[in-house]
Amino acid sequence: MASYGGTVAAPTLGFRDSTGTLIDPGVVTLKFKDPTGAVTSYTYGGGQIIRDGTGLYHYDVDTSGKAGIWTYEWLTPSQTLQSNSFQVLADPI
Repeated sequence: MASYGGTVAAPTLGFRDSTGTLIDPGVVTLKFKDPTGAVTSYTYGGGQIIRDGTGLYHYDVDTSGKAGIWTYEWLTPSQTLQSNSFQVLADPI
């Protein structure tokens, strides 16, 4: 698990069809949980999630002032693409 601070990008590994080809699902959702346990959800098209190319998306998570373990997952109505976590270290000063 990597450690970060500030703004952290949460990228997808790429949404793919059964042949492994990158595709854009009809709905792309990102859910993440901060160290306090608060869950936030964003859906592509609302301005927060950025499309980098066919099947590839990211979101820049502002972790400022929230040290601890963050978890996130990328979802479509038919699949969970990626569940992952990262640790944010407290500012040393």
